[in-house]
Amino acid sequence: MSVAAIAAPALARLPAGWRALLGASTRIDLDGFVVLVTPPGTPWLPNAIALGSGPTVVWDPVVARIEPGPVLAARGTAILRALGVARPAGVAGALSGGGATRPPRAAVAALLAALATGDVGALRRAALALLGRGPGLTPEGDDLLAGACLAAAAVGDPVALPPGVRTLTTPLSATLLELAVAGAGPKPVHALLDLTGERWRAALRELEQLGASSGRAIALGVGAAAAVLGARDVRSVPPRAARHFTA
Repeated sequence: MSVAAIAAPALARLPAGWRALLGASTRIDLDGFVVLVTPPGTPWLPNAIALGSGPTVVWDPVVARIEPGPVLAARGTAILRALGVARPAGVAGALSGGGATRPPRAAVAALLAALATGDVGALRRAALALLGRGPGLTPEGDDLLAGACLAAAAVGDPVALPPGVRTLTTPLSATLLELAVAGAGPKPVHALLDLTGERWRAALRELEQLGASSGRAIALGVGAAAAVLGARDVRSVPPRAARHFTA
């Protein structure tokens, strides 16, 4: 089976002879870290082996460092508007999930408020209220939170998740959230957060193809967090710590 790309965090954890596992399952659980095997055409994910033709590429899913400020705020607002949302406060209403498991509007509002102030405790409480909310292997509340975590990591102000994340959501979602906190996200997100380029619109369309609602929820999280973080008065942003993906 031909592999087009493999994310560095996945490769760091895979055992020798991992290619023999590819025909057995679309998910490989490595002591709680879930590696996905995705078909051709799927956006590259930070924990995935992407099937396809050509030489195999090992790629680094960690988003590039960016500075907060008006340019970031404008990009976040533009992403939201492209998704049909006028401002960050409208993100909760733009989520597609319904019923009792829908991510609470109050939790979404609390997340954005905490990002605006940098209140670590408030961020943890908001994350706790979003974790596991929504149907699917990656609940919509988690996807939104992952997008926000990626934007926060990009500006060097990573979100600290509450303890016990793996007991509060699915193994796959916990894996993706832990990677997002480290700044590792789907390849289209890199273009969303590249403030020097204009390829973000095509990348947004690509990201929206991920899952039934996952890509859109991630994009909403990135856009809302970018708008809020960009507008925040940050006098000093700590240097971004190097991320090393090891077994």
